[in-house]
Amino acid sequence: MRFSAITVISLATACVQASSGFTSSCLLSRDITTLSGFTLTSQCKDAGGRFQERATTLDITNCFHAINGQVSCGPGGISGCKCSLNPGGVGFMNCNCPDNSGKQKANSVDL
Repeated sequence: MRFSAITVISLATACVQASSGFTSSCLLSRDITTLSGFTLTSQCKDAGGRFQERATTLDITNCFHAINGQVSCGPGGISGCKCSLNPGGVGFMNCNCPDNSGKQKANSVDL
């Protein structure tokens, strides 16, 4: 499945502009928005502002990093973390990441 560069760039930008990016660009439905491993899938708007018929995927390891167990926006990766969509509201994900001592820290991340 191929995606336009504009779609990938706009989704990557959504991670940087977390409070308004993903939630204003993609449908927030448990039936449509999924997180499998570190791949976020949803139906999102194209450059013209219309929702695409096909799903768009994003590797979120390119959008977030974990430092001492704390997840923040920015490249670097969250491969040591376990993440899932927040059951209380799509648009957030919950991550447990190890801090420098190995203790797991809980994070709620605004997508």
